[in-house]
Amino acid sequence: MKITAIESIRAVPLISKEEACKQFGFKSKDSLDVRIKEMEESGRYAYSVIRDGKLVLINYLALMDYLYHRRKLQQKNLIKHVPPFDPVKAARSVGWYGVAGNY
Repeated sequence: MKITAIESIRAVPLISKEEACKQFGFKSKDSLDVRIKEMEESGRYAYSVIRDGKLVLINYLALMDYLYHRRKLQQKNLIKHVPPFDPVKAARSVGWYGVAGNY
């Protein structure tokens, strides 16, 4: 008898504002709007926000990375100590690419 195992992790890299509020614990969309504006102005995250009329999709990994490094990115002296954004590293940190050592 032959047994085959398939491991699949489903992850959606783009999320809506409503979903982002739920997953990151924002009490209101206004707070999220401020973070999105800061993220776009930083110039660090290319193509992280997609807008089409009322539809707004946010790159989950970019938002997660921005929230993690936010305080450093806002201070002129600390911004140079923030590593460049690496979406693969961010995805692995949340388990999107499987377990460590199994790439």
